[in-house]
Amino acid sequence: MSRRATAWLCLASLWWICGCSAEERDAFRRTGLLLQRRAHELAAALENAGGLSLASARDRVAVMELAGKVQARVQWDSHLAGAAIRVSAQAGTVTLRGRVLDVQQRQRALHLASTTAGVREVRDELHIAGSE
Repeated sequence: MSRRATAWLCLASLWWICGCSAEERDAFRRTGLLLQRRAHELAAALENAGGLSLASARDRVAVMELAGKVQARVQWDSHLAGAAIRVSAQAGTVTLRGRVLDVQQRQRALHLASTTAGVREVRDELHIAGSE
């Protein structure tokens, strides 16, 4: 079975197990499409650059994959409803930026990020709404 078919099978299983609503499935699909677009952009950049090594390409893909994993966990967590969190990653360090509604949401986001496989450090650049 191809990687793409396996990925779609996993997504379908996740939707069935979690009982996601149509709205949640649509948001999850949009996230997947965004990650796919970024992967294509990276492939095009590598093709145009020509001088990048395979190791460098792997590193860039790993960074995108790590940021995507954390972003998906944060986006889909029901405790973070109403939060606006952006995720970036570099060499195992994940940075969370944006706005949360309260301290509990900040702690939840930091917990989700720090317990994601591949994350070695989490930088907190989150702001609590109304406390700026």
